[in-house]
Amino acid sequence: MIKKHISVIMLMLFFISVAEEAFSQRTTSRRTSRDRQEEQVKFTDKLNYNIGLGNIGLGSSFSISLKGTVAYKPIDQLAFGGGGKFLYLFANRINQPDASLFDWSGILFGRFLITENIYLQGEYNFASFDGGENQDRITHNYPQFGGGYMSGYGPWKYGIQLLFVADEFARDLTFTTIDYWIMFSYNF
Repeated sequence: MIKKHISVIMLMLFFISVAEEAFSQRTTSRRTSRDRQEEQVKFTDKLNYNIGLGNIGLGSSFSISLKGTVAYKPIDQLAFGGGGKFLYLFANRINQPDASLFDWSGILFGRFLITENIYLQGEYNFASFDGGENQDRITHNYPQFGGGYMSGYGPWKYGIQLLFVADEFARDLTFTTIDYWIMFSYNF
């Protein structure tokens, strides 16, 4: 198990080092130290805000999810952040009372840009699941990983994100293997 975590960390460090080198080669102008001092970037300019709408289901049941996150970008290709995720599920059940469930979770995540539009993302969820009628809430933590594509001009971007639920018990609780999101991002 530890070997698996170490190999994932080593792979991410490799991608970060390669991406930093590739992005630094794209800048052609040389700047003096005086120019760098004048171009100090504010902390708020390194923040990225995201709103996601996803896991929409229609039929005998209705489900919808909302996710909001804030991330800090130490370099343009890498972002770390946190946020919250909410899921509402209404199920119309035959010969049983209808179910109305509300789940929520806090999330921590890391994002790595492969290109200006395509990225990889890993999340860790601290979730609380509604147990249903006359049952206690279930607390369970689980990882997710995947990627996405963002498009748009200026500071606002939009796109899609797909995340694989990497825990079998969490897949049973969320009724899904892949979380899909329509994302809106500011300062991506």
